[in-house]
Amino acid sequence: MRVAITGDRTMFERAAKAFREPKRLMRRVGILALSSAGRRLTTVLKKEGAIRTGRLAASLSEGGAGNVFEISDLKVEVGSNLPYAAQVHYGGIIEPKNAKALAIPLQDHLKRHGIGPRELDPSGKLLKFVPYTGSKPNIFGLLVADEAIGRGTGIVRRGKRKGQVRVKQFRGPVYALAYWVKQEARPFLYFDEKDIAEINEKIVPEWLDGK
Repeated sequence: MRVAITGDRTMFERAAKAFREPKRLMRRVGILALSSAGRRLTTVLKKEGAIRTGRLAASLSEGGAGNVFEISDLKVEVGSNLPYAAQVHYGGIIEPKNAKALAIPLQDHLKRHGIGPRELDPSGKLLKFVPYTGSKPNIFGLLVADEAIGRGTGIVRRGKRKGQVRVKQFRGPVYALAYWVKQEARPFLYFDEKDIAEINEKIVPEWLDGK
C-alpha cells in the first residue's frame, strides 16, 4: 500500500511554522495501515477460514519479519514482502513448484493445521488414489481412506513451528489432487471508513497540535 498526501499545502505550512515534520504524520498513518490490515487477517479472514493468516499477519507488525515500511516527508509505503502476500490480497492461480500436483484437504481440520498426505499417512499405504470423474478441469484424482485413518496419530505441523496435534478420524475422500487451484482475492491492506475517520478526526489534528 502506498499513501501520499497532495493538494492544498496549508496544513503543512502550518506544521512547518511549529517546527513539526510531515514524517511524523506519515509514520502514524503507516502504522494505522499495518495494524488495520493485521486486524482483518486475524479476525475476519481467519474466521472465514479462507486462509492461514498467522505468518502474514506477523509480517505486518511494526518491525516484523517481512515488514515493508518506507517513509518520506509526504509519502509512506507499507505492506509485506512475503511471497504469497500479493496473491492473498489480489487472488490468482496457485501451481505446484516441487511436486506434480497440489493436495487439497477436504476436511477443515486438515486444512487448519496444514496436514498433508505424508503427515497423515507416513507409510503411504492407507490413502488410495482414485481417478476424479467430476467436472472440475483442474482436479484429476482423490486420495481416499478405505479404513478409518488418523485417530490419535501425532502429526508434525508444517512451517517453523514444530509440534504435534491429535487428529480426528477420517474415512472416504480426504484430499483432492489438482494441477492448479484458483485463489479468490482476500483484500486486507486498505483503508476503510473507520480508518479514514481516525486519520481525519484524530491523527491529523493531534499531529497539528504537536502530539
